[in-house]
Amino acid sequence: MSLKKLRKRMGCLMLTGAMIFAGSHTALAAEYKANLQQSDLSRESNHSEVGGDKETEPPTEQSESHSESESERQTESETHTSDQEETKVAIDVETETETPTESEPVTDETEEPTSDTEKPNGDDSGDKEKVPQIVDRNDPKDELEQIDHPGREDGQEDHSDANANLTTNIIAGNGIYLSELSGTYYLTFEDHFSKVMDEIEKDFKQWLDKPEQFIARNWQDVLAVYVLRTRETTGNRQITLDQGAKEELEKIFFLMNIRGDSSIAKKLSKEVDLDAEICPLTVKDYAELKNLGAEEKEILDKYTTAECKKLCAVITAAKGFVRGEAGPGVSEERVSIVAAACSLVGKVGYFWGGKSYAIGWDSLWGEPMTVTAGGSKSTGRSRGFGLDCSGFVCWSFYNGLGGTDGGIGNHTTSQWNASEMVESKDAQPGDLVFYDSPEAGDQNHVGLVIGKNADGSLLVAHCSSSRNGVVVGEAWSSGFKYVRRVMSLN
Repeated sequence: MSLKKLRKRMGCLMLTGAMIFAGSHTALAAEYKANLQQSDLSRESNHSEVGGDKETEPPTEQSESHSESESERQTESETHTSDQEETKVAIDVETETETPTESEPVTDETEEPTSDTEKPNGDDSGDKEKVPQIVDRNDPKDELEQIDHPGREDGQEDHSDANANLTTNIIAGNGIYLSELSGTYYLTFEDHFSKVMDEIEKDFKQWLDKPEQFIARNWQDVLAVYVLRTRETTGNRQITLDQGAKEELEKIFFLMNIRGDSSIAKKLSKEVDLDAEICPLTVKDYAELKNLGAEEKEILDKYTTAECKKLCAVITAAKGFVRGEAGPGVSEERVSIVAAACSLVGKVGYFWGGKSYAIGWDSLWGEPMTVTAGGSKSTGRSRGFGLDCSGFVCWSFYNGLGGTDGGIGNHTTSQWNASEMVESKDAQPGDLVFYDSPEAGDQNHVGLVIGKNADGSLLVAHCSSSRNGVVVGEAWSSGFKYVRRVMSLN
């Protein structure tokens, strides 16, 4: 074969190879674009399924761009430059903002109430643009300190929606607390007994020079003295606290809150604040003044233990008992928030996506309603309307702070971002507790610290999906890992 013919044939072969390579290159680019579009559709579908506490949080810019860039780098070198630019623009737009679909419930925005009662599922029909919540992981305040293990043998219980029992809609009651209070302390409180306590305080303030400065701090001591005196006069161990107990309770309340310059105050062995108008007495002061014996002192001590304080606070939701449970130095803001939280224990059921800005009892609670928020196995079912975990925390703040949520919003992500990390040993009533770190977004569970147990472990109130209602329990064994302090709270 001549050299000229050989060159001609080799040229044809090279041209054919180039055409084949160009064809495969184009097919590869087309396949990449199709896969990317399918991924986008899948991601949008996932974002539209969000629910109450464990809603799917929009990915942050950092995590979104990272996952996309991994596949980008693997394929980009083989695609055309125009395809690169088109893909980059699509990723940038998706990462920066994402507009929810019309049926998508709101996630993390702090919402201002439009009326006394929030829309049942906390759904604003997607009329707000969702902005990814960015958490500064370099902030030393956000170093994740986990809740101390209480040192008991019991394990952690999962109160999340994954363990919800949808075969019944029975609200987790406060029967266990009522039973313990009645069986161990022989006490029964009438519903709304806190109003009796408020009436007594109001009567007392009429005799003060500066009634606005008075805060009743020794109600647990007053109760203990009432129990002792009632047993002495009636011989009954089982005692019911109702409107009929007001007269005797008021006498004891006046006796246990004396003027700082009175002769009684001068008889006490303890130091008295001479600048304060009122000197509150403790059971020890009462025992000293009355020269009580060991058996009588034992009764007084029993009714001022940490366990009795906890039960009285949870059952009555009275600020007077909550202060005793919270201890000295806790602000009235925190006391009011905790009292509001305790008022719903055993009374409001769990409802995925349930929010409320009602002051006091929401008339919708307990009414049959369909769960419309996505992301839960209860979605599409009819249940008695109630609250989800973040809705419960928001309602407690809103009622405790007199019509403002303190900037925490009504979703777990906004509540995490409105707070900062504290060690569990430094936790105070009114602080928040969470199951997971911020990476979980609204796939989280939140509760409220209401006090401490006798062993120093944290006592929390939260709206439990698996128990279908507001319950009280020890923080660690309830599954909580992190304590956060709301930055707007004193």
